[in-house]
This record gives sequence, C-alpha cells and structure tokens, in this order.
Amino acid sequence: MDDGLLTQYSELGALNSELGALNSELDALNSELDALNSELDALNSELGALNSELDALNSELGALNSELGALNSELGALNSELDALNSELDALNSECQVLNSNSEFRAKNFKP
Repeated sequence: MDDGLLTQYSELGALNSELGALNSELDALNSELDALNSELDALNSELGALNSELDALNSELGALNSELGALNSELGALNSELDALNSELDALNSECQVLNSNSEFRAKNFKP
C-alpha cells in the first residue's frame, strides 16, 4: 500500500472517530435539551396555575372593593345622620337650659 493511501485511511479513521465523538456530544446535548424543555413545560404549567389564582384573587379584590365602597357610603350616611342627631341634641340641650333658667328665675322672683 502506498503511504498516501495509508495517510488517507488514517485521516478517515480520525475523522470517523471525531464524528463519533461529535454524535455522542450531540446526543448528550439533545438529552439536556429534552430535560430543559420538560422543565420549561412544568414551569409554564405552574405559571398558568399562578395566573389563574391571580385572576381569582383580582376578582375577589374587585368584589371586596365594591363592598368597601358600599360600606363607606353607608358610613357617610350614618355620619350625616349622627351629625343631624347631635345638632338636634344640642338644640334640645340649649332649650332645656333656657327652660331651667326660666324656672329658676320664676322660682326666685315669684315665691308664693
């Protein structure tokens, strides 16, 4: 056999060996990619569940905010009613003081 042919066979063997190593590396990388894709799928599922939970919580928050608005309106009405009743009480207390003063005045000035 010719030295040139031996060199070519030797190079071919080295290339085949290198190709085998590259194929092994490709297989390992494909396995790693599959694992990463599985992890990504799991994370996407978890994200979907969290988004659903967030939607439910936002809906609940909206309902609670509506209820809070209604309660604040009711509180405002009750505070207005309380202010009116306090004003009425002040007026009645003033009237009672006037009546008491008149009573005391009559008692002092009109003794039988």
